[in-house]
Amino acid sequence: MSNMQKLILLMAAALAVFAGCDKFSDEPKTSPQGPEVWFVNVPVDSSVFSFAPYLFWSGHDADGFVIGFEYYDDSTAAGIAAYHAGVAEHAAYMANLPDSLWRFTELAFHQIFLLADSGGALREHVFLIRAVDNSNLRSDYKARTFFRYNQAPLTPGIRYALSTDADYHPEIILADTQLVGDTISTTYPGLRLLWTGEDPDSRIGYLIPLEFSYALVRLPDDTVGFPVYDDSNRVVGYREGWTNWNDDTQIALYGLESGDYTFFVRVRDDGLTTADGIAKAHFTVEKPTFSQRIMIVAENDTPTAVEYNRGGIHPDTLMAFYRGVDGQGGVVREACEIANELAPYAQPPDAEPIASFVYDDIFWYTNRSSAPIPYALISQFDLVWIIDDDSDPARVSSATLYAQVLADYLSVGGSLWITGRRIFNESLKIPPAGDASVFLRDYFNIDSVRSKTPYTGAQDANSIAQAGRADFSGAVASDQQFPDLEIDSAMTGRLRYMGSSVGFPPEIEAFGRGADAESFDFSTTIYNYVSSTSNRELFPSVVEAYDCAVDSGLSDSTLVVLIPREQGQPLLDASTIRNVTRNTTADFILVRNVSTNPLQPKWRIFASTDELMGEWTTSDLLEVTYNYIPLSSEHDLPCGTNFIKYEGEREVEQTPNGFRVRITAVPRFRSSLFTFPLAYMKNNTYDHPLLGERPAMSLLIANQFLFFNQNLDVEFNNERN
Repeated sequence: MSNMQKLILLMAAALAVFAGCDKFSDEPKTSPQGPEVWFVNVPVDSSVFSFAPYLFWSGHDADGFVIGFEYYDDSTAAGIAAYHAGVAEHAAYMANLPDSLWRFTELAFHQIFLLADSGGALREHVFLIRAVDNSNLRSDYKARTFFRYNQAPLTPGIRYALSTDADYHPEIILADTQLVGDTISTTYPGLRLLWTGEDPDSRIGYLIPLEFSYALVRLPDDTVGFPVYDDSNRVVGYREGWTNWNDDTQIALYGLESGDYTFFVRVRDDGLTTADGIAKAHFTVEKPTFSQRIMIVAENDTPTAVEYNRGGIHPDTLMAFYRGVDGQGGVVREACEIANELAPYAQPPDAEPIASFVYDDIFWYTNRSSAPIPYALISQFDLVWIIDDDSDPARVSSATLYAQVLADYLSVGGSLWITGRRIFNESLKIPPAGDASVFLRDYFNIDSVRSKTPYTGAQDANSIAQAGRADFSGAVASDQQFPDLEIDSAMTGRLRYMGSSVGFPPEIEAFGRGADAESFDFSTTIYNYVSSTSNRELFPSVVEAYDCAVDSGLSDSTLVVLIPREQGQPLLDASTIRNVTRNTTADFILVRNVSTNPLQPKWRIFASTDELMGEWTTSDLLEVTYNYIPLSSEHDLPCGTNFIKYEGEREVEQTPNGFRVRITAVPRFRSSLFTFPLAYMKNNTYDHPLLGERPAMSLLIANQFLFFNQNLDVEFNNERN
């Protein structure tokens, strides 16, 4: 017999023995054994807690495995009395305890809340644990007694998210009316409130977890409902009054009706003890209706005697351009008629037609102090056009509050057009060389500005550099739908500066558009600044034998870099560069703008020097002759822009033929800014490509009315291999 055969027989015999033992054994089968349970690292019996502790346990099953545990926190008088009466008495008590009181968990630990009475009183708890095995058998219970000492949490604190006050207070009042939109969007985050809580039982290394509940009441006594969510975070209904307890510490309110409100917040600790005090926030809400179409805000102030002397025009004269001498005509009435002619061309074929523009429906609002426009007023209109052609008012409030109202209005879906002079320096209080404000960046896509101070007629270099030069001769359009514009000499002839007349209006500002607009935003230049080249007295083209300062940061022993008299003006070249002190000359190389800010240029003259004559310094007497380019640095910079803030999404889907890209976007707000006064421009005839000859300024306004009323939703589908 081979070794392999012997091995096979041996294995067969072994299998027979095992099978026989299982099949023919006369011993009775044993009953399933229950599991065991014990505490692990548990605090000693009768421990006192000021917080909800974590308790740990473990289990074992000799003939199976433990599937979980059941625990019960017993603080009833009967349970505590039975526990202290002895083992037998407590066992009898437990035998009658319904299973529904036990809580099941698969974990070998749990946070036990040990609910307590407030006010510092000790409350005794008997904590019970038992194990459950795979046969659904339960172990004998194990018990420990603990005490909970609990102080109520303090009154919660609340604050407005946009407040400059970062502290939390038991009660706050929002001083300003809040514009509240219908929904949260890219531009409108909602009316955001934040709150916090504190528990005196918290200690280093362990903060008492707190829960909050809140309610909103529209005065006098209308309770506002909040959404109720299911386990999948879906809204399943709305509930008025107090919300369920949760760990939220902020909220964004929206969709509220106009009125006065109070928001309440209460807090409880892990012992379910509620604070005695409730936090409150009081505020007033204005719900935008956009029920009316156009409001035109006239902010031209009556000039003082000093302002007349330096170039003021009476507001009635300016407004007659827009409304006519009798208030019934002017360019705005003509603009409404032209807009109605152009409306059929302005919409996509399948879009709803634009409603007719009716001049008599326009609301005119005089605001000569440039005060913030009341929320209750501005929120009624689809389009607000602010005209600030020639005002220099003493503001009744800060420029920050003024801009905040406009920002809030745009954020909830309004449309805003601002036209005029000194908008940056005067209306928004941006000084020369100042940066674009957050308001301009976020709501007009303008990231740099050339602000102008009032022009006095002074001829010193510093005054001229800081003031608005009288050289704006018109604006060139970027689209043939808009006419090129020229200065109306009949209007500018009224201007006086230090008793002298000027041929062109000063203090016309320019700006730089942002190049990195977000997502689907759309920004376009409508007009560029056109500079006068004829006023050589204010803007000399040649400077002879001038003693330039030396830019020591760029110069060395073989190179001299010179600062011209007006470093903000573009240079053409230099002819003579002589150092009288050192009796030497330099060879001209080039002129270059060394500034990194396109709206604050710093022009320099570069020339090579003789190293043997030493490095040139500002203390040397120089005679430099150089030429300016006969245009101001504002020439060809944007001075009119339209901006649309979009919210949208881009979807890319793979198809059998390649990829399908779908883009959908809707405007959240539209804005426009023209930094020159429309009333200063000629209303001469312009040959429109669709309508033929029409008045230029009326046509411009008509195009703007259509821009703010067009259907500008975006939907784009493209499939490509």
